[in-house]
Amino acid sequence: MHLRLESFSTEVFFEIFEYLSSVDLFRGFFGLNGCLQRILNMYPLRLNLQQICRSDLDFLCHHIQPKQIISILLSEETMPDQVNIFLKYFPNFEHQFICLQSVNFIKTENCISQLPQCVSSLSFEKCLGQLWLENKIGDILIHQAKVLTHLNIQDERLIESINIELPLLKQLIIDSPCLIDRLHQIIQCLKASIISLKVSIRNQKDYYFPSKFEKLCQSLMYLKHLNITFASGIEISFHLLEQSLNHLPRLTHLTIEATGTRDLLDGVRWEEFLRRRGLIKFYFKFSLSLNLVWNQDQYSLLEPFRSSFWLKEKHWYVACYKNEWGNKCPLIFSVPYIVPHSIAYLNEIYPPLSTASSNVEKQLFYDTNINHLECYFPRLDSRQTYIFTKVKSLRLINRCSPFNLNMLTSTVDLGRVRILDISSVDHISTSELRDLLEHTPRLYHLTMRQQNQSLILPSHIRSLHLKRSLSQDSINFTNIDELRCELLHVVQLEIKVQTQELMIEIIERFDQLESIIFQWSGYLSEKYTSSEWFQQNTRRLHENNFTCRRGSERERGEPRQQIGCGYVPPKVFIYLSISKHDPKQPALDKDRSSLHSLLTIFQRGWNNLFHRN
Repeated sequence: MHLRLESFSTEVFFEIFEYLSSVDLFRGFFGLNGCLQRILNMYPLRLNLQQICRSDLDFLCHHIQPKQIISILLSEETMPDQVNIFLKYFPNFEHQFICLQSVNFIKTENCISQLPQCVSSLSFEKCLGQLWLENKIGDILIHQAKVLTHLNIQDERLIESINIELPLLKQLIIDSPCLIDRLHQIIQCLKASIISLKVSIRNQKDYYFPSKFEKLCQSLMYLKHLNITFASGIEISFHLLEQSLNHLPRLTHLTIEATGTRDLLDGVRWEEFLRRRGLIKFYFKFSLSLNLVWNQDQYSLLEPFRSSFWLKEKHWYVACYKNEWGNKCPLIFSVPYIVPHSIAYLNEIYPPLSTASSNVEKQLFYDTNINHLECYFPRLDSRQTYIFTKVKSLRLINRCSPFNLNMLTSTVDLGRVRILDISSVDHISTSELRDLLEHTPRLYHLTMRQQNQSLILPSHIRSLHLKRSLSQDSINFTNIDELRCELLHVVQLEIKVQTQELMIEIIERFDQLESIIFQWSGYLSEKYTSSEWFQQNTRRLHENNFTCRRGSERERGEPRQQIGCGYVPPKVFIYLSISKHDPKQPALDKDRSSLHSLLTIFQRGWNNLFHRN
């Protein structure tokens, strides 16, 4: 009996599509046959354009149907001018995307002014900095005011400046810390029955802060989900929280980070409060104010959190850290929710002391998602019996001893790592590097020193950051071609340069690159970072098939480096995004290798399913 692919139901295909990126989805299924094409056209697509290369963007824009898009994420972190490129494909955006519900802008220098009235969810992350852009965002909010239900903004000033009502708003997220007075004014101005709120309260010397926070809670009587962070300079007491939260009768989910008095760390009082209120979820991170002294040890501090209420009824676990001030300022937090997603696995004690039993400890501290892990080798830790199984980004630090792959694999499951930084590893040979990369089949981005080991990077590594600068003296026409062969599969490259000539050579010789970030230390005239200059001085970019942008250390969140009493010259970052392929043609040869390509994409979907769970 032969089972045809088309015999699967539409629901089965929709389930498969959930675990594929938009690019894989369309490159794998577009034009395969009429039946699958109809299913693909019906699929409600969430279009994520973050970290996408230019050719993939062009390909998607040529093949998606606007009416099937229900959400869009646009980002110019690595692709300059992505919003305008997208709008060139869809100039009548407002009337084309008739089923669009959600739009997310991340670090963009432009926005889509006219959105369909069906868009009820908006997010603007890291989009501030220019007055005209802030005004444009304000105009968008005014245009969507009557339909908006979900809003994520970077700064409360955006809402405060336009002074409008959002009567249907249910969820509000404000990324930057805001003053309690401004937040209260905004809540009153919106005239909305907000159900979910995520906010940070900025530090301020205000004697009336307790009463102001209580009034804020009184204005949020419909709130069910509260995620609030108080700046460390604000001293919070359990009494203040209890008194204020009692004004939120519908509250079911509470996440809170605060510094304060001793009663804030009292597990008995929290148990009494939680029993009385019947919260479904409670996550917290509490520390003692610096001016207070704590004489209890960690075991005594955690003891109230070992009751049957915490461990058996709720299965809520609590951990404790001694911070750099010792017992004077202990830190307690709920796990796994507040488990640090960025861990410096150097000399700190890990895992921290907790109320979890040994069999639960592995799940909470090692099988949880770790966004970034820094590992120092050799690290002798006789207590470690488990492996980190879900590390996304890994940085290795090894300055004085030989590289030891066996020690690394006994610490981290390398099969899950997507981003790897080995620029701080000394004494690693070509064969050792080759073995390391063979153990990282899902690796996408690699950061290393200058590639000079005659090693062709494997095909799954598509993004590379070379940290050591290239000077005109250390490179010539011969070895730049050798370097190109070693980086044959890399499409995104970040590299330090010291001359304009070298920038031109990399653009011309590395014709497989679709995204380039040049780092330049010191002064660089803006004319050398303009689109016109690149178009006039390179054959590859002569047809204006690219976009470019100039950036700074501050924009990337990098600290200014200091030498003695002065600073090193500031860095300039030049971002280039180049259109390489004919966007109308799928990269896969359907006639020659359709089965192999489709199986490869299915394998990616299976891996995504496995690694999500």
